[in-house]
Amino acid sequence: RKAPETAHANENSQQMEADGSSVETAAVLLTSGAKQSIFQRIARELAFHRKTRVMAVFGEHGRELIGPEVALFLAETVCKQQDQKWIDTLSDVELVLIPLANAYGREQVERGVDNCARLNGNGVDLNRNFPFHWGERDETTLLEEEPAGPMPLSEPEARAIDHFARQFRPHLYLSVHSGDQAIILPYDSTRSPPPFDRVQRLRAVAERVLSSISTTSSSSSSKKQGPAAAAPAEKRAAAGSGFVTGSAGNVFGYLAYGTAVDYMFEVLRVPFVYTVELFGELRAHNDDCVRMFNPRSLSSSVPSLPSNTVPNTVHSSLPITVSNTVSNTVYGIAHGGDIVGQDGSARAEEEQNEDVSKSYEAVVRRGAELVREFAVAVS
Repeated sequence: RKAPETAHANENSQQMEADGSSVETAAVLLTSGAKQSIFQRIARELAFHRKTRVMAVFGEHGRELIGPEVALFLAETVCKQQDQKWIDTLSDVELVLIPLANAYGREQVERGVDNCARLNGNGVDLNRNFPFHWGERDETTLLEEEPAGPMPLSEPEARAIDHFARQFRPHLYLSVHSGDQAIILPYDSTRSPPPFDRVQRLRAVAERVLSSISTTSSSSSSKKQGPAAAAPAEKRAAAGSGFVTGSAGNVFGYLAYGTAVDYMFEVLRVPFVYTVELFGELRAHNDDCVRMFNPRSLSSSVPSLPSNTVPNTVHSSLPITVSNTVSNTVYGIAHGGDIVGQDGSARAEEEQNEDVSKSYEAVVRRGAELVREFAVAVS
């Protein structure tokens, strides 16, 4: 897509290899100024040290389809230059998006091979593969859901994320997921908070972001199928926005080891790091992970078909990340597609009864606005 004069998206990719397989992970830089002379580019490099740098990663777990949808909607919104808020934001912010970190996992869901696919092609949880408390476990660890890999950064996708973070040196790192409505602060791997001055800054930004998000929906946690506890209803009521904030141990009732946010915060010393949970549906059956982690209109487009069958109800579009020969499809308003599942009429009737704040469009727009509000709060 050709961007307007006032904004542009530069795509970069990093080829990583592991165990003979090759994965290419794309990152998109959203910034102001589409056409630049050599002098403008030099000025931009100098401005790099003055602008707030934000990095957001989506789609680490295949079944969490909604995250990459937010990334695409966000990129298109910026490039169309129809939202004055984003035009103003990019005057002070540079934003790097990794729209789809786990291409393999998403493809498993899209093809109906495994609607609960979470892991990458090597059977590793990318968000447990980072070198901070890597490989540790406790009584809440679900080994089948959280394999950390043979060693830290063993996975090409995790190494690509690390590469882009080291190159970009963000002030703010967002790991975007679904399964709940929450903003999670460090640490994932311990119930002890960071030093007081660091955690106070984190909390202040999170509270500012939540106060700016207007929603009346609440949600129940579906992050883990096991001994995890959902955030108490009174915490959600107090949050007002339907989102709850705190550490993983306090909000979800379990610890997570080797996560990207802990690594970014403690090893790369990124000042502001958060896990953003966009959506969760506890009413879904345990085997219906797509609905559990995604708005109904998105989940209704995912088939239950053999792995060699590509459904004609899926709208193919822009390949964002390519894993071997796998091309990824994305759905929804970012590309103008209407979503109709195999049982579209029945699902559509159910959709009418769905809380409007939990609809696909509402969640996507709220997710993009959360990213922007974080960028503004930090800058």
